[in-house]
Amino acid sequence: MAMDPEHAQWCVGDRTSINGQYCTVRFKGVVPPTTGEWLGVEWDDPTRGKHDGQHEGVRYFHVRNGAEKGGSFVRLKKVDKCMSLEDAVRDRYSTQLQEGDEKTTFVDSKAQSIDVVLVGADKAFGEQSQISQLRDVCIQSMPIFGAKNADLLDTFLPNVVHLDISKTLVSSWAVVVSIVRKLHRLRELRVCSNHFSDSTTYLPSVEGRIHSVEELFLNTMQGDIYASTDYAEALSVVSRLFPKLHALHVAGNKTTTLTRDDGTHGFPPCLKLLNLEDNLLRSWNDVRALGDLETLENLNIAKNGISSITMQGGDAVFTRLRVLNISRNNLTSWTSVSELSRLPALEELIIAHNPLFDGEKGLHVRQSIIARLPKLRRLNKSDVTEQERIIAERFYLATYAKEFWAVKGAPEDPTAAISFQTEHPTYGLLVSKHGEPEQPKAVTVALKDGFVRIHATKVSGGDVQIQLPKTTTVARLRQVLKAKKVLPPKGDFSVLIYHGDEDGSFDVELDDDMRDLGFFDVTSGRVAVKQDPFAP
Repeated sequence: MAMDPEHAQWCVGDRTSINGQYCTVRFKGVVPPTTGEWLGVEWDDPTRGKHDGQHEGVRYFHVRNGAEKGGSFVRLKKVDKCMSLEDAVRDRYSTQLQEGDEKTTFVDSKAQSIDVVLVGADKAFGEQSQISQLRDVCIQSMPIFGAKNADLLDTFLPNVVHLDISKTLVSSWAVVVSIVRKLHRLRELRVCSNHFSDSTTYLPSVEGRIHSVEELFLNTMQGDIYASTDYAEALSVVSRLFPKLHALHVAGNKTTTLTRDDGTHGFPPCLKLLNLEDNLLRSWNDVRALGDLETLENLNIAKNGISSITMQGGDAVFTRLRVLNISRNNLTSWTSVSELSRLPALEELIIAHNPLFDGEKGLHVRQSIIARLPKLRRLNKSDVTEQERIIAERFYLATYAKEFWAVKGAPEDPTAAISFQTEHPTYGLLVSKHGEPEQPKAVTVALKDGFVRIHATKVSGGDVQIQLPKTTTVARLRQVLKAKKVLPPKGDFSVLIYHGDEDGSFDVELDDDMRDLGFFDVTSGRVAVKQDPFAP
């Protein structure tokens, strides 16, 4: 544990601070030929030291991070003065009165300064009264070793709801429990970037469990526990300690596996949100093992190294998962995207910045994802409108029409049908919804009869004239109109209206993006834009 040097007898394993830099005591004793006691410390910053625990050929301690210069010897007088939680709160949220002062300044939980005139005994009472009103307490990056009077914290901070003791000298779950067990209104706890000595061994009593905390942040924890095979055991400690935990953040811990050798994990069973961003996960098998978290609704596995997604046939996993963030991974196959259609409740997906989409046109990628996931309502932080879905699904049908008709024309080859169904599991559903795509056929019209001349008006004003083949699809026409600045470059799904003949004697709504211009009998005329009726 961390100790205040004015009262401490330092022990190996204690956490401390020297010149504002955190470290762990690995040795205490004499280092010949000098006299007097030294502390051998391992720095949290592995580049700060001078050696690895060996001095003049004698090994005094080992640095656990393996750094050649992760350790140092320091005199006890060099150790910084540590603080209690109570002193840290007073230091951050109020300015102490000098003798004879009549006014002091308090800082509330929103960092707003309040001048208060105090007289006599009211000075101390006024300070305590102000602190007792705090709901949000952030004392991160302060050399806190624990609470001075843990049993009185319910009167010192009776209203605190959010507590941040990240990057401090709090060094164990035992110390955390001593701090929070009396904070009965506490809902959110942040203990990021700390080094706990009992991450896998702490066994809370029934009375020591914390039932009030619903959201816990354990990001970028120090040490190697959260990056080792002991990870599941460390999470089991969290599960026992916080039985009503609904949201857990364990990002940036260099975690490589989530499960024990038998495939089980230690995550709390009542989780609704789980953040595993910026770790070193490589296999979807680890993620799939979390599928038994029956209440999980939001899962963030962005910035890992997952290269493929495979759902086991018939598995009832992630039955309530509504939001999935799998951006910045290594997905390379559209089959992985299609596999996500097996998630029955998925409504929002963040999947940008994967190698699969490199070199692809953004609109085509978005349309393909939307078509493959029929229940998706939000993609890459942008809503999916009903009109956009119709356009995307028709585009998708047209894009893979050739493969569809090839499979349909060869019923004697079941392998081809299985392969197509695996790659496009929602295609049959879309056919039922929109009808079969037009069967590709050779174009036999004369070259001079195979083009149409279209006039349109730019958003900024002025006409443009475009000549296109009749085989051009409406989807392709949209792209051309965007390039010509008739349509905005992004976020537009307006309906196109074709005014036929030079006198505009008839209008045709180009409402099917998978059809070509010839289907609508477009010859030459003007295209106008009607506002998207489904736009919010």
